[in-house]
Amino acid sequence: MKTSNYSTLAILDLIKSKKYRIPQFQRNFRWRPAQVKLLVDSMARNYPMGSLLVMEKNEQLPMHSRYIDANIDSDDQCEQYSDTDNISYVLDGQQRLTSIARVFLNADSKRTFYFDLKKMVIGIVDKDDDTSWIATRFNKNNIERLDKGAIKSEV
Repeated sequence: MKTSNYSTLAILDLIKSKKYRIPQFQRNFRWRPAQVKLLVDSMARNYPMGSLLVMEKNEQLPMHSRYIDANIDSDDQCEQYSDTDNISYVLDGQQRLTSIARVFLNADSKRTFYFDLKKMVIGIVDKDDDTSWIATRFNKNNIERLDKGAIKSEV
């Protein structure tokens, strides 16, 4: 058993490359938007966000699995892994990984998350439990979503 530390960017790269798989025995993604906002707020405040428990793929222990429940667009900058490459099964941390993917990769099919940076600074300084700086908008099927990585800002 080993412990490793990863930056948020490294975790996002691993998610995009589909290195993480969710075993079939795990429940589906269940977090409500309020729970996702609390995770993002904790990350912005540099609070610990918990650990992930993963198990490396083992040919002697075949396991049915699925990808993280997020609409991730692959790009050329992301290394792609095949089924024969080293993948990890997520035993604990699926809700957090899926939330991170949906927010920071704009990969939620139902909503887009926006950040009001002025409110964030005020909220972090003034209140410990204020997530109003994270807004969500429902995606409409007939409206094109923002480009990957784009952040809507109002001046």
